Amino acid sequence: MQDFLGFVKDFIQKKGIQYSWLDSERFKISPLLSSRLSSLLDGKAFIVVTDDERAWFEDYFLSLVNAKSARPLLPFFSLKGFKLDNYEKNEDLLDDVLSLSYPNGYIYVYFGKDNSKMAKLAKNKKDSLLFILDEEYDNSFCLKSSDEHLDIKLITIAQLINACLDAIVFAKVKI
Repeated sequence: MQDFLGFVKDFIQKKGIQYSWLDSERFKISPLLSSRLSSLLDGKAFIVVTDDERAWFEDYFLSLVNAKSARPLLPFFSLKGFKLDNYEKNEDLLDDVLSLSYPNGYIYVYFGKDNSKMAKLAKNKKDSLLFILDEEYDNSFCLKSSDEHLDIKLITIAQLINACLDAIVFAKVKI
C-alpha cells in the first residue's frame, strides 16, 4: 500500500508533460484530496457544483467518475434537478433535504469563480472540496481564470481525482 502523496507523484509522472504543471502543486493538492476523498470510506456523498461558465465541466466530471469501469458506481451527484434560483432564501431547506437524502453526510465539490451562487453554497459547508478561480482560501485549490490552459488543467484535475478514487476504493493507498 502506497502513501497518498507518493501515489499522486507517480500518477503525474506516468501521465507526462500535460500533467507536469501538477507536479509543483502536488504538495498543495494531495492533502486536500486525501482529506476530502477519504470521506468516501465513511459513506459520504459528493455533490458536484460549478459556476455557470464551467457547467460543461460538471457533466464531464460526473461522466468520468461514474463511467463504465471495473469499480462500482460512486456517490457523486449533481444538483441540476433542483431549482436553485432563490436558494439563499431556502438555504436551510436545501441543507435539510440533502441531509435526509444523504444520512451519512455529503461534501460539495466546487469548480469555479468565487462570486457564484454555487460557490457560496459550497463555501458554507466546512468540508467542501473547493477549486476556486482567482482567490486563495484555506483548504482549497486555486487556479487562475486567465490561464489559457485552464480547461486542460481542470480535465487533468478530474483525471487525477478519478485515479485517486480508484486507489481509495481498491485500497492501493494509505489515507
